[in-house]
Amino acid sequence: MKDPFVRAASDYTRDINILNNYHENMATYLSIMTGKPRDVALQWVQGQDTFQDPTLKTLARRNGPDRTKEKQSLTNYLNEVEHTGRILGPNLIMYSNPDKKLGFLPDFIDQGLQRRAKVKKEGQKAKMEGNTELATFCNNQQSTIKILNNSISGAHASPHNPIYNASAHTTLTSICRCATSYSNAVAERLLMGNRHYYSSEVTLSEMAATIRLADEGLVKEAMASYKLTAPTPDYLKAHILKSCARYWRSPKGVSQIEAFIDRMEDWQRAAVAFTYDLRAMRDVNEGFMRAFIGQLVEKPLEGVDDPDNYVDGAHPDLVAMIGLVMSEELGGRTVRDMAKASPESYKLYGAAIKQVQEALVNYQLYIDAFLKSDHMPHGVYSVPTILRECAVVSDTDSTIFTTEDWVVWYIGHNDFSRRGMSVAGAMAYIDSQVLKHVLAHLSRHLGVKDDKLFRLAMKSEFYQPVLGVTNMAKHYFSYIRACEGNVYPEPEFDSKGVNLKNSRLPSVITKTLGDYIKWVMDSIMANNRPTMYEALRVPVTLAHEVNRSIREGESTYLASMQIKAAKAYKNASKSNYIHYDLWNKVFACRYGVADPPPYAAVKVPVSLETPAKLKEWMDTLEPEMQEGMREWIDASYSCQCGETTEKDAICPSCETKVTGRNSFSNFLIPRSRLQKGKVPEEILRVINVEHVESEMMAGFLIILETMGIYLRNKKKTRLLSKEVDANIYKEA
Repeated sequence: MKDPFVRAASDYTRDINILNNYHENMATYLSIMTGKPRDVALQWVQGQDTFQDPTLKTLARRNGPDRTKEKQSLTNYLNEVEHTGRILGPNLIMYSNPDKKLGFLPDFIDQGLQRRAKVKKEGQKAKMEGNTELATFCNNQQSTIKILNNSISGAHASPHNPIYNASAHTTLTSICRCATSYSNAVAERLLMGNRHYYSSEVTLSEMAATIRLADEGLVKEAMASYKLTAPTPDYLKAHILKSCARYWRSPKGVSQIEAFIDRMEDWQRAAVAFTYDLRAMRDVNEGFMRAFIGQLVEKPLEGVDDPDNYVDGAHPDLVAMIGLVMSEELGGRTVRDMAKASPESYKLYGAAIKQVQEALVNYQLYIDAFLKSDHMPHGVYSVPTILRECAVVSDTDSTIFTTEDWVVWYIGHNDFSRRGMSVAGAMAYIDSQVLKHVLAHLSRHLGVKDDKLFRLAMKSEFYQPVLGVTNMAKHYFSYIRACEGNVYPEPEFDSKGVNLKNSRLPSVITKTLGDYIKWVMDSIMANNRPTMYEALRVPVTLAHEVNRSIREGESTYLASMQIKAAKAYKNASKSNYIHYDLWNKVFACRYGVADPPPYAAVKVPVSLETPAKLKEWMDTLEPEMQEGMREWIDASYSCQCGETTEKDAICPSCETKVTGRNSFSNFLIPRSRLQKGKVPEEILRVINVEHVESEMMAGFLIILETMGIYLRNKKKTRLLSKEVDANIYKEA
């Protein structure tokens, strides 16, 4: 089946003529505002032009590998790019097109991409079949291939290797950021009608560009064919100004926008409202949108006799959506396993693909008119400042967006059953296809030829029924229910961020935290939002238990550390290795000598942050321990050459900076020397209980914030054990 959301590669045209596009856009605006013919307005705009062409200083390779300095205007530079068909990065670096001169790295990268795709597919198959060992192996292998491919970008930036290319790293990064920015902009506009109208000028220009690049005949034909209602001036004003109100206030700007909308014809208002905007179409033509989405998400009643004919030719993005629609039939199996075990289910699966394909054919005119425009979301450089509604997480190369609004609209409430999954899958499918079209435009403007035009892509990979976004960067948690059309038998728990999966914390903490996060998500999926009393039960109970345990000297809730051999550190005297020497000098006389590293240790936070506190504590030690501590401190002020200096002083003999030690924030105690699992009483006197509790409960406090309960602060003074009395959770 022909891809309904994209054109043939040859139909995408390159256009980087900035000045011409400016003239055309202004002419469109003036023509609508004055009622004069567009060619008259264009002639007037060109006559008023006062464009000052900036001068660029460039380094160019004209003959051979040597670069020469040149000066030329921006328009001449862009004209050279267009006339020669060269690649132009978003950073304005020009490269020879691969069809003229191909480097040796693209072939290596292509092979890596193919190998990784194959390994990922094998891993997904193994996972669905319950072969955890093979799935883990494949996941590690694909990750290794990914790192190997990605390392090329970093190597480009380093002058100490043969593939050094100073401009390549920024070019690759900027292209990747453009793709992600378009992903954000498309999702926000398509699903929520949220546009980045950060000034009145941008708003007017973007509306004019949408009209200029719309196909008037196609828009009118689609409106008539589907009996669509054009948005009223009042609706379009409200819809546009809603996005504007997030960024600016200007009575003059608002009046200009309203005047422009008032002068638009019906088809022009439809183009502005409905281009890449399903939300506006839903608002104005709800029946049409409900019928369109319904044909994508509802299961067929009868199967087809030749399911292979539809399954084998289905696009991977369509397969990802159908997997959610037919999740009950799949039952946690692969499509092939379902076909073998349940032929009737397989026939229904094939019928679902057929139904969607026929629906897309029926709605092709709508897609062509409003979802395949030559227009692209504006201001890609400024997308990081957009106030988002549905793109809840975004990184350099990924976007996580929510479809909850559409699920609630279609079903009537937030739903996590098959129907809810189906709606989510359909919206993600449409989004990924519109983005594919936009990225094809981007690739063409960059200078990519037909055979690689659709290489730059962002596919919909995971379906997550619940996602928790925290206030800490790169910390979030979720259930993963499906991956690329493979629906898991049970949701798979996933969390990101060191505070949510800290391997140094005791296993009882990490397990309790994982179970707590799952309980939060399970509650949400059961449409049972936890009350504050319910949300605090586990964290408060655990916090009081941690507090009690630490005060009694138990090591259960102390973080684990590793003391390595001295040669493993670049400078052993400034590493954790010092705690090995410290133990044997100070505490071995009573608790035994520590084995030579490497060995496991427990980290004990202590309140010895100043020399005065350290001296006061030392006075409480036994004489032999006191002497050992003094000797150790004196030795810490000795340079390797033998000279003794003051703290942070420069050695007069070898001019090396010597960093002595007259305070401690932690002691690393050999785990093998704990007395019945307890901390030595000398250290217990100065143990920082508050710090331990804060460290153990950090993940819980982050999760509580996702439910609106804020207890974290920079000084870590608001502890759960102090804020909430444990007795409220004791059984009567």
